[in-house]
Amino acid sequence: MSGNKNPVLIGISVFVLIALATWMFSGSSMDDHDHREHKETEHDNHAEGEEGHGNSHSGENGYNEQEKRVHISHEQQQEFGIGVDQAKSRDLRVHLDLSGEVAFNADKVAHIVPRVPGIVLEVKKALGDTVQVGDVLAVLESRELANAKAKYLAAKERRRLNQIDLEREKLLWEKKISSEQEYLNAKSVFAEANIEEVVAEQELHALGLSRNDLEGLLSQHDENLTRYKIVAPIHGVITEKHITIGEKISGDDQPFTLADTKHLWVDFTLYQKDLLAVRKGQEVIISPHENGVYAQGTIEWISSFLDESTRTATARAIIDNKDGLFFPGMFVSGKVSVDQVTVDLAVKKTGIQKVKDQLVVFVQDGEEFEPHPVKLGREDHTHIEVISGLFPGQQYVYKNSFTLKAELEKDSFGGGHAH
Repeated sequence: MSGNKNPVLIGISVFVLIALATWMFSGSSMDDHDHREHKETEHDNHAEGEEGHGNSHSGENGYNEQEKRVHISHEQQQEFGIGVDQAKSRDLRVHLDLSGEVAFNADKVAHIVPRVPGIVLEVKKALGDTVQVGDVLAVLESRELANAKAKYLAAKERRRLNQIDLEREKLLWEKKISSEQEYLNAKSVFAEANIEEVVAEQELHALGLSRNDLEGLLSQHDENLTRYKIVAPIHGVITEKHITIGEKISGDDQPFTLADTKHLWVDFTLYQKDLLAVRKGQEVIISPHENGVYAQGTIEWISSFLDESTRTATARAIIDNKDGLFFPGMFVSGKVSVDQVTVDLAVKKTGIQKVKDQLVVFVQDGEEFEPHPVKLGREDHTHIEVISGLFPGQQYVYKNSFTLKAELEKDSFGGGHAH
């Protein structure tokens, strides 16, 4: 019996073990499936969260969608001096860039030379002083001037006396008291005296004395006859001074050099490749490098030969420097207008700002301003072509746009919004 029982028990045991193993395997598979489903769901939810986060904080060109706009009220716009203009078609002047140097206008430089030798008594002006026409620069004591004045005064007095003699002889001749010859002799002597006075007067004029100076000679004290004033013949600045009190100055010395700094030359270097593009009469915008200051001029002269060492020519412009912003010896850049083109869309260069490594223009929408990334093209001194990023008619900020950039970056850095 025991031999029959064992097979049965063994079969039952095997069946139970198989059933148990099947049940355990099925449960484990379901748990793995549920676990994987749960993980996938978490992954999907996390991905959706990240995508939603990206959509809410990052927009085109790396800008935060909620931080792209700057809100400034109308009152603040006036306070900040925000200037708005319309993007539109414009004529641009194509320019050629040149390098140059400011120099004195040689036609308006005066080398002061005393017209008589003398000893320096006074020096009234210093190096760098600005003087007007007729200003006294220095005073000399000159024996030669005293002799010339004395000669003039003597000639003037001799003429006066001879004129009295002539009038007396004429009266006597008319009354038949004296002969005609005596009258003619007196007339001849008067004429000679008159000539001597004119010659003496012209000599003093040649020494720089005016008619008013001559009229005041008779009232001068004796010591004033030796005084010679060196005066400024032009308006300008004293650029050289070689005179001291007590030294002797001769007619070969140049104690002062004056230069008119209100009208200056700018000499540009002109390479062979640019010779055909630059012509006399062309307008040129002149500015010190990265200075922001500029002046307008006209090409007045172009050298007719090339320098043997540099193989370059010189193009010269004359600028008005009444504001004193340019100085001889200053290096400058020049933009010579050589052509003119019409572009479909242009904005003022002052409206271009750089935000997050991109060139942008702030476009106005009421009290909000949005930076539009732009692609730029040709330019002239004041405007630049916009190839993409704007449309004709859009209102953009051209004045004090850096204020908007500062507001945008400030809010972005602080984690807030520009609204």
